Amino acid sequence: MTDNLSETERRLLDPGAARAFQALVGELREMLLAEAAKHAPQDRITEADLVEARFPDKDSIQFADAQAIISRALRENRVIEWVSYGMAVVLFLFGLILLAVGVFTADIASRVGCFSAGSIVELLILIPFRFAVIQRSLLRS
Repeated sequence: MTDNLSETERRLLDPGAARAFQALVGELREMLLAEAAKHAPQDRITEADLVEARFPDKDSIQFADAQAIISRALRENRVIEWVSYGMAVVLFLFGLILLAVGVFTADIASRVGCFSAGSIVELLILIPFRFAVIQRSLLRS
């Protein structure tokens, strides 16, 4: 299998690498011929078909803007939205616990502190909801 290698390739590659190189060259050759066959109007592949398969022009393939790819990936990634929902649930439950402790505590200072902290935590729920709404609006656009 290493018979078609040039002298430079034989000198640079060890036997295992030479076999892998030959296999990859054969695979690339088949892929190039398959792509050139798509461009060939007849049964025979011309030089122009091979060049077109190797160097496609911008009209023959779809070029996407990098910003559009990034925006689409962010829209499809819903991790931020689910983390926001999780944060909202945790904050809601923690706020309820603080309010319940404030109701059942006999000490006035603890009661005021728990009511204040519970109210603040319940207001903090708005932050993850804002992130979830923004993420949802990005998903729709």
